[in-house]
Amino acid sequence: MNQKDWQTNVSLTGLVRACRQLGLDDDFDPPTAIQQTLNDSHLGPEVYTYLKNSVAPEAKKIVRMYFALETKQREEVTIDHLIAAAEVDHIKVWGAISEEVMRAKGAAASMIAALRSPEAMSAAAIFAGTEGGHADRKMILQTAGVAPVPTNQINRFNIGSMKVDNSKHLHNHAVPSLEEVVREVDALESHVPSSKNS
Repeated sequence: MNQKDWQTNVSLTGLVRACRQLGLDDDFDPPTAIQQTLNDSHLGPEVYTYLKNSVAPEAKKIVRMYFALETKQREEVTIDHLIAAAEVDHIKVWGAISEEVMRAKGAAASMIAALRSPEAMSAAAIFAGTEGGHADRKMILQTAGVAPVPTNQINRFNIGSMKVDNSKHLHNHAVPSLEEVVREVDALESHVPSSKNS
C-alpha cells in the first residue's frame, strides 16, 4: 500500500472499513434492525459473548466475522451489517441471542436465589411468628416438607440445597410447632453458602 492509499484508508470511518472487509458497499444500509432492538434492551458488545456461547451455526459465523474486525471497526459495525455479510437468517440469530441471554440470566438468578435463601428464610421464619404471618408459616412448612402442597402448585421446592419432593409428603403428618420449623430452617441454612462477607 502506497502513502496515498494509506492516508485514504486512515481517513475512512471504522464502519466503512468494516463494510469493505465484510464485502459490503461503503454506504450499505442493512434491511434488518436488530441492533436497534439490542440498544433498546441495553445490550452492547456483550451480545457477541452470548453468541459465542451459542451452538447455532449462524451465531458462530457472526462471531467469527465480528472478531476478525479491528477494534475501531467493531465499535462502529452493527450486528445487522454482520448478518447481511454472513447471509444468515436474522430470526435465527435473534433466537440464538435470546436463548443465551435467558440461559445466562437464569443462571445468575438461581445463584442469587441460592445465596440469598438463608436470609430470606430467616426473615420469613421471624415474620411467621406474628399474627399476620400465615402465608409465611404455610410457605415454611411446605418448604420443610411437613405440610402438603396442593397438586395445582409447583410440587418441588428448590431453594439453594433444599429439595423437597411432593411425592414424599405425608398429607396426614402432624404440623410441628414454629420452634421446630425454625430449627429445621437453621439446619438447612448451614448447607447454603452465605452471601454476607465473612
